[in-house]
Amino acid sequence: MTFDSSASDADLQRLKETVDRHRPVLDILSNPVPVAPAAARAAGVESAAA
Repeated sequence: MTFDSSASDADLQRLKETVDRHRPVLDILSNPVPVAPAAARAAGVESAAA
């Protein structure tokens, strides 16, 4: 990140750390959610090949 600010380096670092903790994309990449794809036929629906 690039900042144009009169804030101190410590304040800018604290801001970056706060932003990093609340970025949804970073959270998804850092903590992936396990996904198990599945397919099922809806009740009462017959196969076209039947």
